Amino acid sequence: MKVGILTFHRAYNYGAVLQTYALQSILSELGHDAFVVDYNCDNVYSDYKILDWRKVIRKNPVKMISQLFREIRKVPIKIKKKNVFKPFIEHDLLLLPLSKITELDILIVGSDQVWNPNITKGFDNLYFGYNIKASCPLITYAASTEIITLSDSNKRFYRDVLARFKSISVREKRFAQYLQPLSIKPIQTVLDPTLLLKREQWEKFVSAIHLNLDNYVLVYQARNSDKIIPFAQNIAKQIEAKIVVITSNVTSAADDNCIVISDAAPKDFVKYFAKARCAVALSFHAVAFSILSKIPFYAINSGDGWDNRVESLLDELDLKHRFVSLDSNIVFSDIDYIDIDSKLEELREASIEWLESSIIN
Repeated sequence: MKVGILTFHRAYNYGAVLQTYALQSILSELGHDAFVVDYNCDNVYSDYKILDWRKVIRKNPVKMISQLFREIRKVPIKIKKKNVFKPFIEHDLLLLPLSKITELDILIVGSDQVWNPNITKGFDNLYFGYNIKASCPLITYAASTEIITLSDSNKRFYRDVLARFKSISVREKRFAQYLQPLSIKPIQTVLDPTLLLKREQWEKFVSAIHLNLDNYVLVYQARNSDKIIPFAQNIAKQIEAKIVVITSNVTSAADDNCIVISDAAPKDFVKYFAKARCAVALSFHAVAFSILSKIPFYAINSGDGWDNRVESLLDELDLKHRFVSLDSNIVFSDIDYIDIDSKLEELREASIEWLESSIIN
């Protein structure tokens, strides 16, 4: 079947592009012709523009000039991100123009936070099955959001949305529990696509890239915290390791004792996790690739409501003890992955079985 994927594939974000690649890969392994629908949500991709004037314009001229200088300071890292992400998006993903969506046999919405209005700056109708110029069935795979508590108006919105989809799956258990009363169809919880691929399947990225680094604690945060480097320094001191920081779309906190990587391509991201001695992660996909790489890690509990995605995954794998506060005084310990691998394989098989059944039935 010709299957389309509608997600955040053009975001200069490691998790976004790698989960897209993983879902496309799994669909291809299942024998389908998998394509990524090349749709750009302006409210998502404005964050990745080299210079977004909408963020600069202010009524107060002084504030506007101040904001302009702040945005200009971000330009060099944004250019680096574009230069390393664009080749992956255009060469490793099979893109289908939005105008050809009518050619699809089925359309998958997700994965990633496509149902998070804080990211799309309001509900983007296309991700909810509206305004799609195609008659093919719709399903969701691991649709996600940071928002768990639903208002009455959001409940009415979701009730109508869920009726549009033939099959529905989300990434977090708590989100599924909130949605289930709004639909007569079962709401399934499934793995993020990055975890559908086994470690061996990511190995081709790892083996193709040479790193001149060893014995390091890898730090990756999707949101900035000034406490994360001191936390990592405590771990690094215990295991006599260096600290390597991969910057995300924000400028990560670091100091002179850190090796800061601002131009890591998506494939490099996978490699840095595979070779790390330990990881400190304030990001769902940083946790996912730590688990895939079978390295010790500490997932940071920010306590601000953004962490339900990480918490849900760690709960499934009996790894909640690695979900810690930045104020914790951690004594480093390794992770025995034998039982974790078994649990992950069960979840992987169940998720792939649900995906294939939803497509062909």
